[in-house]
Amino acid sequence: MGRHEAWRPPGWRCSWHTAFLAASVLSSCFLLTRAQETTGISIRVVPEVLKEGDSVTLTPEGLDLKNIASCKWYRGAVEERNMIISFFRPPFSGETKGPAHTGRETVKPDFSLYITDLKPADSGIYSFKPEGPGVTITGATNITVSETLSNPVLWPAEAIVAENASVSLQCNTSNRLDVNVTWFKDSNPVLDKAVLFNRNRNLTLTAVSKDEEGMYTCKATNPVSKATSNPSKISLAYGPNNVKLNQTGTVTLKLGSRLALLCTAESLPEAQFRWFFNHTNMNVTANTFSTDLTAWEDGGNYTCQAYNSVVKKLASASVNVKLTTQESTPPGSGLTPGQIVGIVIGCVLGVALIGGLGYFLFTKTALGRTEQHSSNGNIPSAPGRNQGVTDTKPTPGEEDIQYSTLAFKANHPPQPQPAATRPLESNIIYSEIKKK
Repeated sequence: MGRHEAWRPPGWRCSWHTAFLAASVLSSCFLLTRAQETTGISIRVVPEVLKEGDSVTLTPEGLDLKNIASCKWYRGAVEERNMIISFFRPPFSGETKGPAHTGRETVKPDFSLYITDLKPADSGIYSFKPEGPGVTITGATNITVSETLSNPVLWPAEAIVAENASVSLQCNTSNRLDVNVTWFKDSNPVLDKAVLFNRNRNLTLTAVSKDEEGMYTCKATNPVSKATSNPSKISLAYGPNNVKLNQTGTVTLKLGSRLALLCTAESLPEAQFRWFFNHTNMNVTANTFSTDLTAWEDGGNYTCQAYNSVVKKLASASVNVKLTTQESTPPGSGLTPGQIVGIVIGCVLGVALIGGLGYFLFTKTALGRTEQHSSNGNIPSAPGRNQGVTDTKPTPGEEDIQYSTLAFKANHPPQPQPAATRPLESNIIYSEIKKK
């Protein structure tokens, strides 16, 4: 038996050369099509500024819709795993949702992508790929969805710093790239001695002095909102200064009484206290100390020690307690010798003043009476019936009593009076004679 040639349609001839040539042409056309897929479509974003909760439309521009049968939108690069949706125009209307679809994306007949209820996570690159005869270009755009900022948290809320030391503040806010942070001291921008890093989220002050004391805040801003942090107070540490006890020097207390001490100090931060008795630590850390003095050995030196943990400084105050069997006068009661002397002198001066005032009043009264008598001379008798001054006549048996005051000085003896021109009547005349 011999080999038979396979049947071929009339007029058809096959050549291996021809087949190879056809395969080469198809391969070249495919490679050429892939190479011509270039990014050249402009995509318009409306609105341009986006905030959380908004909706946005991404519209490709300059498309020849007659040649486009379908399109695909991607969140990110043009890769199958990034596909949001594939859309077909009539007569093949429909859509296919991809792995990146969230349920908030739809495509309109003009191939624009519409996204509702935007989230900050929706920010990024969106790619568009049209499909149709001779269509080889793609498009892409980038959108940013800004969040509505909440108030940043500034930490620490208070910092007490030793002079010439350093302090750092941290502004805790969104770390998104569209969020900027600025710093303020007492409502003014922070400029001097401020070192900013971590995209302004951290501020460091070096060589702190009195000028850096104040209230600090940080402000976070993005294209759609701004928010200000809580204040942080920076204070310069000092003290302990002016350490005092409620009893000082040496105090004498009765055996069996109770000793109560209070220690105060000017310090920032608040001083830490320790108590010592005759240089022995009493393991008391409050600012008060009390003990019952039941033994003679309880007398001695009691010391309050104040310590500032920031500036590493100590200061102290002491009181010496002596014990006795007698009742002691509570500190602060009773009078000092100086006070007693002052009271005695005041009493003596008061008595002298009262005595002098009484003498002055008595002397002035007596002198006034004498001067009145001297200026009047003899006081005429009261008018009687012998003088004929009044019409009233005394009843029988009545006698007129007349008073006269005679005043004369020792160096001028009284002159004799001229004899009466009329005989004296039975009237009685009394005279007061004073010698000066």
